Amino acid sequence: MIELWSEKFEFDSKVKLIIAGDGEQKSKLIDLSNELLHNKPIFLGEVNPENIPTLISSSNMVVLASKHEASPTVVKESISLGIPIISNKVGDVEDYVLNGKNGYIVNKDYDAYFNAIKNLLDNPLSKEEVLKNSREQLEQCSVEHVSNQYMNIYRRLGV
Repeated sequence: MIELWSEKFEFDSKVKLIIAGDGEQKSKLIDLSNELLHNKPIFLGEVNPENIPTLISSSNMVVLASKHEASPTVVKESISLGIPIISNKVGDVEDYVLNGKNGYIVNKDYDAYFNAIKNLLDNPLSKEEVLKNSREQLEQCSVEHVSNQYMNIYRRLGV
């Protein structure tokens, strides 16, 4: 993502890169941003869970560029707050992200991320649109739905 920023967005004053988390790539990303970028991204590190909704809600979009994830919570958090998400096909993202309706699923390449980001900058999705378009996906996250899924598994196992 740092390389994409250096090539496409560094001098765009309306775009700010904020990186949250303390993944294994953090120090490499900091070094790379120091080398390539003048307009440095903001590295937040690990965000206290109670502050995540505020952070996401203050964003125009969330970009997930993870290489490995099972079921990234940030996808569900983002759409439940009405913030569009851009992600590659990682984990169960395709179950939640509807292209053009609540975000975009992209290939793992700079051009795909750039095009999706640019599209959302030029044609923003309102919080209301994202929430309306995510209704069915968010129902899959409800306590009732998840507990029913577990109960069905337990019943099939004879527990």
